[in-house]
Amino acid sequence: MLQPGTTPLPLRSGGEGLLHVPPGPLRGLVLVLHDAGGTAEHGLSLLRGQADARGLVLLAPVSAGPTWDALSGTGRRDTPAVDAALQHVLARMPLPRTGWP
Repeated sequence: MLQPGTTPLPLRSGGEGLLHVPPGPLRGLVLVLHDAGGTAEHGLSLLRGQADARGLVLLAPVSAGPTWDALSGTGRRDTPAVDAALQHVLARMPLPRTGWP
């Protein structure tokens, strides 16, 4: 189970993202990708209040380099790291896999 609050989330790429879990019932998951040169915290700071009000978990990974490697066509580090982070979070979320509201 996920605990309310914002916690670091180690990534397979060697970086550390952030996971924000709102208080109360969970209703969904938002993947927050920062802009080039941005940080996980910046993305969370923009959405945290709205996510708390709506019961949305925020997953904010960080890119392994200055921007997401999928933009350069490789996806060798970031894509597997984001995929693993999503699997980690979804395995701990009490959400139905079908019939989303």
